[in-house]
Amino acid sequence: MKDINFVASVSERDIDLLVLEELTVNDEFCSWFTQTIFEHDIYDSTHGVWHSLVADENRESDLVFVFLSSTGEQIAVLIENKIDAPPQPQQAAGYVLRGERGQQEGYWNSFKTCLIAPARYLSSSKQTEVYQHEISYEAIMDFFNAKASSDKRFAYKARVVNEAIEQNRRGYQPVLSEAMTNFVKDYVQYASQNYPSLGVQQAKARPAGSTWIMFKPFGSNTKIELCHQMTTGLVKILLYGSAGQIEEIKEKYGYKLAPHQSITNQFRSQSVSIQCSVPLLDPIKKSFLEQQTEVELALKELISLLGILES
Repeated sequence: MKDINFVASVSERDIDLLVLEELTVNDEFCSWFTQTIFEHDIYDSTHGVWHSLVADENRESDLVFVFLSSTGEQIAVLIENKIDAPPQPQQAAGYVLRGERGQQEGYWNSFKTCLIAPARYLSSSKQTEVYQHEISYEAIMDFFNAKASSDKRFAYKARVVNEAIEQNRRGYQPVLSEAMTNFVKDYVQYASQNYPSLGVQQAKARPAGSTWIMFKPFGSNTKIELCHQMTTGLVKILLYGSAGQIEEIKEKYGYKLAPHQSITNQFRSQSVSIQCSVPLLDPIKKSFLEQQTEVELALKELISLLGILES
């Protein structure tokens, strides 16, 4: 039995919650963590820690750790966590923008961005984004192992982190969801038959967390896509690389918008979206047929958004 993995797999959320716990209750871990980033003893006390903090629409930080420094300054560390998944475009830049926004709004005096990941990931070609600081899983595991002889909980936590490291080494395979896969298959078939002009993406097997349906109405044009964010209840036109042109886009299309439609920056992808809210879907617990009316409404809203762009 000793050769069998003690957990089937470790997700990024598992590591998120493990680090969240330590940053919340363990001053010694907080001191080590901040000293690793700032390269000197700076930590005094924890102000707060948040998981999956959305500062603005579609801009999410895996962890935000705000602490009081030894000089009385309130400092934030915005943390992105990766096991093996490739970064999203401009993801690190999005963290900086969120840090700057928090500083401007008075939530903290200064900030740092930090990526935590297995050392193999940090040195691989997958890691193309530049964060201000990096901390390896191996370093976190070493901290836990140093405490393991006096507290078995740290031995357990070290095993969890080690399994994530080994998972990265083996090559992480997402756990596919039959319910999500079937829902998307039915969705794509319905959209293809009834709304062919939207150019819905091909259906593929999906994990439970893969909840966006993408559309390419202009074929090979990679600068414009449509999407339906099923579980957050949004449909959008995404104009990639246009974040710096939002005022021009508002001037060009703003007068065409219905009251429930809006134009906004999507800092994570450096794009601008023309979007509106639609009913939330639950692809895991409910079938496509049970939610076909809601899907129909979302597809009609996408047609309406597309009309704004084309008229």
